[in-house]
Amino acid sequence: MDERRTGSSFTFNEAAHNWLRRSIGGAPRRFDIVQMKGSTSSSVFLVTCTRDSTPQRFVLRVLDNREWLADEPDLAA
Repeated sequence: MDERRTGSSFTFNEAAHNWLRRSIGGAPRRFDIVQMKGSTSSSVFLVTCTRDSTPQRFVLRVLDNREWLADEPDLAA
């Protein structure tokens, strides 16, 4: 499985990349993923890609703060 790293210690593997492709409704060749600053309950990433020669940007929030999730298990809902 191809693992791709961002500027942080968080890893986006091939399954995560496939989910991103399905979620944005297209098939970009590659993603540039950079962790953004300032989040508390989760990690937030800027995702950039090109689809149909059009640059696109998305923000991806990953609920990965275990302490916060233990206090608020319905956070994702």
